[in-house]
Amino acid sequence: MSWVTNDVMNLMQNTAINDIYTVDIFSTPNILWGYGKVDALSGLQQIENTLNVQEYNALDITVYPNPTSSLVSFDNSYTEFESLEIFNLIGKSMFTKGLGNSKHNIVDMSTYEAGIYLFKFLKEGRFVTIKVIKD
Repeated sequence: MSWVTNDVMNLMQNTAINDIYTVDIFSTPNILWGYGKVDALSGLQQIENTLNVQEYNALDITVYPNPTSSLVSFDNSYTEFESLEIFNLIGKSMFTKGLGNSKHNIVDMSTYEAGIYLFKFLKEGRFVTIKVIKD
């Protein structure tokens, strides 16, 4: 687990804001601010880039219509994703489907509540996530 501690320390050092309260943030942490005030947006972006194994572009798959009231179609002929999992915004898995060799697919969302859903397409351990709005 020491690598986690080092990663967190490096993240804090790389995204810290240097001001009059945190003059020398890179040598030793001070008692009040540690390694400095963390720039939250920069820190989150760096965490996302570090943890994200996403190598596919959202343009590799077309999901339509979006927003939708019931049926959502997607063309899987270009990237040939292996599976689809749909999550709600609190992270609950709502639907899972193996895509196999199917090129054109339809998902019925008519029973879903209105809101935003994340379609996670997976292939060989890499994925792309697309937001779909249900009216």
